[in-house]
Amino acid sequence: MYRRHLVIVVMLVLSILSNTKGALGAEDLPAPPIEKPRVGENASGHHEPAPPDTTPSLPQPGVLDPSDIYNNLLVADTLPSQTEGAGSGPAVSPIVSNLANGPTLTYHNAPKPTPCVNFNNKKKWASQIVVNGVRQGGPWTDHYAGWGSFAVNDGYYDSQFVIFSFDESIGRVISAKIGSSQPYAAGYASPLIPAAKGDDITVKVRYLLANTPLVSFASGKRAGDWVSLGIKPDAYADRADPNSAVFANGFVRGGWAELELSTQAKGEEFMVFLQAQSPAAINSNAYFDDVEISINSVPLLDCEFKESISFTKPFSKD
Repeated sequence: MYRRHLVIVVMLVLSILSNTKGALGAEDLPAPPIEKPRVGENASGHHEPAPPDTTPSLPQPGVLDPSDIYNNLLVADTLPSQTEGAGSGPAVSPIVSNLANGPTLTYHNAPKPTPCVNFNNKKKWASQIVVNGVRQGGPWTDHYAGWGSFAVNDGYYDSQFVIFSFDESIGRVISAKIGSSQPYAAGYASPLIPAAKGDDITVKVRYLLANTPLVSFASGKRAGDWVSLGIKPDAYADRADPNSAVFANGFVRGGWAELELSTQAKGEEFMVFLQAQSPAAINSNAYFDDVEISINSVPLLDCEFKESISFTKPFSKD
């Protein structure tokens, strides 16, 4: 069951996002205006076994029936052609591709990445960390090693229905999951990463967007989900500035794919966003793994907690 305490995990960013209105178009996903370190930034070093989660399930009175989502404003007139094949085939294809064998990233016919974060160390997931007897994240409200979770909560998109968790059945070892069956816009945001103005930034991520049918409306419009990779070249830029971030959207469904994005730093620190969104009440699930970040063609070997970001520190594969 979705858990109402999701709002607690994202409360730090929701105070900033509270002015967000309406839905975000598939071709114009704005930067989440996160301007400070988030929950989990300093949650290292506490690796006691997590106690069982005894939070009771709560009814969710705010769910939207798909037939009640009119979407003349919430869905663009046309969706990118990549969405047209949605719903044909299983949620995750068992087919072997260059990147994967079904749900498992293998890179058997693709260059193996050198990620600065791969979400594999279960001890760094907040749900597995206990500080003074308090679990730092729930099983549906998780975040990882300085990569904070956030969700829009504006009266239409509802953060309480979004799942943030790790998944051990999809990915190379563990992947970062975002899911919901209600309209949502959510993601994971990186720590603040230092750079000099004018530096070239390149980010690559692997993602799997589970295949699910689109929703069709009487107007003839169709709604579906998608993922996006974002870079905010100046982490402190005014969120009202439409040029404060750049994005690449991903619509490949049912199998692992890659997104890559490049830009130039505009400040002394930048941020990266791994996002998923659906303007419709469909069963949406997105998975992210093996994030690579380079500055001036030099790869970051660690982009977890802000204090550990490094070009030279050997990447821990635990």
